[in-house]
Amino acid sequence: MVIVFLLANNGGLNAQSIIEENSQVMPGSSVKYKHYFNSNDYTKILDENGRKVYTLNHLPGQNNTLVGKESVDDVTLNINLVFDPDQYEAPWVINVFDETGYMNGAFWEGANPVTINVPPGSYDIYANFTSGVTSRTSHIVIKELVDVQEETTIEVDVAEADNHITTAIYNETGEPLEPGIYDPGTGTITGGNAGVMADRSLFFAPINSVPAYFSYYWSGRYSEDEEPVWNFYISDVSNRYSIIQTIFGMGYEGDNYFTKYETLTGISESVNLENNPEDWVFLQEKFQPSPLGEAAGAVYPGFSTLSVWEEGCFLGGWMVSNMGGNGIDPEEGFRVYLNNPFDENPSDWLVFPSMVDYRGIIDPECGEEDFLITSNAIVAGNDNEVIYGSGNLSFGQYFLGDAFYNTETGLKFLPFHPQFSFTSTDNLDIKQGNNTPIAVSAVRGVRIKTQYKGRYGETRESDFFNTHVEIKQNSNVVFSGSYIDFMQFFLPDSGLLEATFTNSNIEVDGLAGKNITQVIFDKEAEDATPPTLQMLQFRNISGKVTDRFTSAAEGTVRLAAGDFEFIPGSSHFAYKEGNTVELSYSLYDQNDWTELELTKYPEYFQMPAFGDYYEASLEGIENAGNDVWYDVRIVCTDAAGNKQEQVVSPAFKINNTVGVKEPVNSSGGFYPNPVTDILTVENPGNEPCSVNILNTLGKVVYSGPVTNESTQSMNMKSLNLPSGIYFIQLVSNHKTIAGKKIIYKK
Repeated sequence: MVIVFLLANNGGLNAQSIIEENSQVMPGSSVKYKHYFNSNDYTKILDENGRKVYTLNHLPGQNNTLVGKESVDDVTLNINLVFDPDQYEAPWVINVFDETGYMNGAFWEGANPVTINVPPGSYDIYANFTSGVTSRTSHIVIKELVDVQEETTIEVDVAEADNHITTAIYNETGEPLEPGIYDPGTGTITGGNAGVMADRSLFFAPINSVPAYFSYYWSGRYSEDEEPVWNFYISDVSNRYSIIQTIFGMGYEGDNYFTKYETLTGISESVNLENNPEDWVFLQEKFQPSPLGEAAGAVYPGFSTLSVWEEGCFLGGWMVSNMGGNGIDPEEGFRVYLNNPFDENPSDWLVFPSMVDYRGIIDPECGEEDFLITSNAIVAGNDNEVIYGSGNLSFGQYFLGDAFYNTETGLKFLPFHPQFSFTSTDNLDIKQGNNTPIAVSAVRGVRIKTQYKGRYGETRESDFFNTHVEIKQNSNVVFSGSYIDFMQFFLPDSGLLEATFTNSNIEVDGLAGKNITQVIFDKEAEDATPPTLQMLQFRNISGKVTDRFTSAAEGTVRLAAGDFEFIPGSSHFAYKEGNTVELSYSLYDQNDWTELELTKYPEYFQMPAFGDYYEASLEGIENAGNDVWYDVRIVCTDAAGNKQEQVVSPAFKINNTVGVKEPVNSSGGFYPNPVTDILTVENPGNEPCSVNILNTLGKVVYSGPVTNESTQSMNMKSLNLPSGIYFIQLVSNHKTIAGKKIIYKK
């Protein structure tokens, strides 16, 4: 199964107007968590008793700030709030918006009425009351399509929020997932020391906007009958509004649960949502610690999440790690139950299991931070199958993870590329981090940022502690030191610059690994941004992601690369034409390079993030013995001559003797190769059999009979197949009697 999934920002209209975080964390909790969004765009207006409220910078208290409006007429919207102050807290922010993208608002400062100046028009009004200091239950009141043509007074009564929305989560045996009960007198928790986190988005369909976004962390109850903190009340709303909800439970005897719920579109009655325990898909995500992680001792679990709306509008997510207990066994892995399929719901939820590989002190103000090996995105598929994406998130300030890629339809990031995504069914022995990563790098003004990315799409953050950086200006060394120190270095603004990153935090099959990446660019040229490799992946004849092959004939390499120019004053990149890519191989640590022929496939070009797509066969590599490891070198050169060159060592192994199957009788022939029209098939047994053609994902794209004649001709054009690498097999009595990799060019 291949799913193409693009996460789009759609020009920024979907930015949350109000973000509210609520955490009820018991003393002694070992969980570290961070709700991520672009904090530079927000102002924190409340931070007390575990509750934080943020508003967009242009929104709170700036009643004459216009977004999408040309002028303000002399019109005032008066909002009269009606509520019982002994039972409810007044909204911190009252939000007013319309379907043109105009937003305005005001702080609640005790005044009644609240006054907001707006131009004439039709507006929606949002207010969120909360009840009690402990429960903080939301009571959301929304007034829709209020016509304002003159001075207008609107009453907002908390009693209008009379639809009770409750959400429950159950494990695989049908037991509710709830945190334990905390006793303030003794400081102990009975019934389990676990945590539950929930996200809720209020989505405004006319402009793909989120007027309000709520995040909750619930690590303990004060009583057995305490209502979950994410349950809420809301007034009647039309189909212009939707409620998107996700919940995850962690630390339940080592198990972790992630479920999304039916999207509620239009609400006029109370609703009780719950997951079906039969829908869970189980996965044990295994990890290989880096040498730095091995030396640190125990490793700990973590994960990230990302919520998105129709066509990939970014809603929000979490980064979580749990440093409690004795850690986890990387061989057993991160135990996860998933219920987040791609389905008819307009919202999707991505999960990224992680392993805390290292803890280091980077900034005295930040203290210790966790550095992770983070899996590519996973979602639940069919028949207990997990679908893996081709990348993940890394929003740390040190990494190239907070940059987006611009396209004609808006800002996008983290796609599921059809040639790099895969399923757990076809890849049963995945071990994240057990390979030598590539470096994805980019120049952003006065800095170069990079990110190490493995075969599956996983990132390796702790590699930066063992990465040495050298910068030359016109052949003179102007910086030499660690990557961490390099984060404080500003690039010279002139001359030919050479930046070399050497990552030695790698071990594969007992071999010392390394990634050496050199970036060369002219700061004084019109084009001063070098290209970059974006993805490198190896697959066998069955489409399995692996870097270990029983023979060279069964191996292919896939890669994506592009020239991406950083847009000043933004946080994103745009694609540029003209990049070329060369791929070479050498015996491990020998630097004796032989070029492999790459084939470019324009039909698999993809923005964001990936750019141009290429494949190459390993078939021509001569046999150098059993269990032989090889390095690869990739050179990207853009139209202006800027360059990225990197050596990945070791990259793949040929004649792997572990679990070798009996070789296929290859006495049959298929020629010419490459083929453009007629393919000749030789039948070695002169007996009736069938021919199968498989694509590089292992899917049979053609199957047909072969006569008992010694040769037979096949018209490849009549099969309507795209250009690419295919595997062709002759099958007799359910046994493959001949097989070969062919290249078809239209």
